Amino acid sequence: MSPDKPNHMILNDKIKKDKIFIDNDILNITDLGNGNELYSYIPNKENLGNSENLNINEGKYSNLLINVAIAAAITGYSRIFMSDYKNNPLFKLYYSDTDSIFIDKDLNTINPNLEGIKLGQWKPEYSFKEAVFLAPKVYGGITPEGVSIVKAKGVKNIIPYDDLKTLLTKKNTIQIPTEKWYRNLSEGNIRVKQEIYNLTINSTKRNLIYGANETIIGSEPIEINEIN
Repeated sequence: MSPDKPNHMILNDKIKKDKIFIDNDILNITDLGNGNELYSYIPNKENLGNSENLNINEGKYSNLLINVAIAAAITGYSRIFMSDYKNNPLFKLYYSDTDSIFIDKDLNTINPNLEGIKLGQWKPEYSFKEAVFLAPKVYGGITPEGVSIVKAKGVKNIIPYDDLKTLLTKKNTIQIPTEKWYRNLSEGNIRVKQEIYNLTINSTKRNLIYGANETIIGSEPIEINEIN
């Protein structure tokens, strides 16, 4: 949400290159391989030179639809809203994200007004007869109809549910063929490469608890000792 949006310019003249360093904060320089260089920069308000240029630079901010206070309020109220479901004794919570929960009950049995299409109501997505929740945005399950649904952030390829379950065992990894795009500005092209994406489970937010055969059976909060 920074109002300082980078500008870009292709240069090959030494005098202009020297001037751009004086008047701007340089973010990146890309050699295009043909005598030209692509400069990414933000104008330095302290060295814009004259009041006319300064006014032009300040005027561009009026078009940015940014309000940090509203964004902070939405985030704060959302966390308050979600806390009612993270700490509710009426059901067991298996997993939650920014705006979703997986619980062991139908919300309509608790309050018929909780589900619907109105703003603030919950929308039912899946019903699982078996599921595993391994990490933020990494989970999967089997529906009562036998359909496999697996979600893994950053992975486009379909992962079988049985493969996902193998990650419950410590140090297990799934190798997933994936496609990555790389751009080359100097050559003016994009290259597509086939690579292997290694999906494994580790947690920086909670300590994982392992049972027999080094299989994950749960997690616990990370405690920080301020003294040590």
